[in-house]
Amino acid sequence: MIPADLARDQWREWLQQSSSNQHPVALYLHTPFCHHRCAFCPFYINRASPGYSRTYTDLLLREIAGTPAPGRTVNSVFFGGGTPSDLATEDLVRVLEQLRKQWQWTNATEITVEARIRGFTADKARIWWQAGVNRFSLGVQTTDSQLRRSLGRLADRREILDTLQQVTAATHAHVSVDLLYGLPGQTPEMLREDIRLLTDETAISGITCYELACFPNSPMAQAISQGRLPALPDSGQLASLYFAVREELADSGFFRHSLVHWHRRANDRCVYNRHVKDGGDLVPYGSGAGGNIGDRQLMLSRTLEEYRSLVSNDQKPITFASRLNLARRQIQAGITSGFENMRLRPESFEILGRDGRDYMAKILEQWRKSKLLDYECQLTPGGEFWAKTMEKNLLAAASHFA
Repeated sequence: MIPADLARDQWREWLQQSSSNQHPVALYLHTPFCHHRCAFCPFYINRASPGYSRTYTDLLLREIAGTPAPGRTVNSVFFGGGTPSDLATEDLVRVLEQLRKQWQWTNATEITVEARIRGFTADKARIWWQAGVNRFSLGVQTTDSQLRRSLGRLADRREILDTLQQVTAATHAHVSVDLLYGLPGQTPEMLREDIRLLTDETAISGITCYELACFPNSPMAQAISQGRLPALPDSGQLASLYFAVREELADSGFFRHSLVHWHRRANDRCVYNRHVKDGGDLVPYGSGAGGNIGDRQLMLSRTLEEYRSLVSNDQKPITFASRLNLARRQIQAGITSGFENMRLRPESFEILGRDGRDYMAKILEQWRKSKLLDYECQLTPGGEFWAKTMEKNLLAAASHFA
C-alpha cells in the first residue's frame, strides 16, 4: 500500500503519466448525503443538513480545479451517492461547468445522475438536461407501496409513476430505473406488476434489475433477525423471482443489453457501467469516492472533516492508495466484462500461462456440463441466474495464477 501522504504528492504525476494512454477515461463524483437511510442500503454516510449542498459543492469545485486533466477523452461522467439528485439545481450545474473547463468530452459523452423519486422534479431534470446531463438513473427498487414502506422508501406507487411521467416528458434524456429482486416478502407477481406498470405507464428507456445484497448489520439485516421483516428468499425462491423478471421483460418490448440491464432505446448504452466492468481508468472526486488510474487504486476521504481539511489545503483528499498487479487487473477485467456481456472469452485466460489456462478451461467445461454455459461460452438462462457466484469463483481461481 502507498502511504496516503505520498499518494497525494504523486497524484498529479500519475495523472500526467496517464496522458499517453489513448483509451477514454470516466469520471466519478460522489455525493455522500441522504435525508434518511433506507433499510437495504450500504452506502449511507451522512445525513443531509440545511445548506450542505452549497458548502459541499464549493469543496468539490476546489478539488476538481486542483486536479490536472490529462489529454484523454471522457466517455462518461457519473454522479453517484448517496443522493446526488438532492443537490441544489444550480450546484450540480456549477460542477458540470467546472468539469467542462478541465476535461475533453464529446457530444457522445454519457453524463448520468443517480436520483431518488422524492424530491426529483421535472424542473430540476430539465435544467440539468439543458446543462448536459443525458441520463438519469432512478432507484425505484419496487413500486409496491407496502413493500417500499418496509424498506424505508418514502414515495408510494402513484408518486413513482407521476414523477417518471413528468421527468420523461420534460427532457430527451434517457431515464432508467433500478429494480431489486429478493426483497423480504417479495413475490414473482409483485415483480411482474412492477415491470408492467413501468413499461406500460411510463416512457422510461431502461430497467436495471439487481439481486438484493443484504449486508450484515444493515437495518434490513437487523429487522430480519428481530422478526420485523420476513426471511430472505432461498435460492429456489430467488430463481422464481429472477425468471419472472426475465420473462416479463422479454414480453414488454425491452431488449437485453447486458447481464442486468434491459432497454427499449438502443442508444441507452450504460457507458459508465461498461467502462468500469472493462477495467477502464476512473478518476474519483468527492468524499468517499473511489477510482483507479493505471496501476494505482485510490480511495478518497470518507469523513467530511478530513475531506474538507485536505481540499482546503489544495491537496487531493486521498486516504488509501495501492499498486495494482496489471496482469491481475487485466484478467479481472476480462472476467467481469465477460459476465457483463453474458459471454466469457477463454482467450482472455492466455495471460495466466499454460497451467492457469488449463485450470480455467476445466472450470468452463464443468459449467458446460452443468448447463450454465453453452459451447460458445454464452451464459445459459441458468448461468445468468448464477452469474454472480460464477464470477466470484472464476476471479478467485484466476488470482492463483496472476
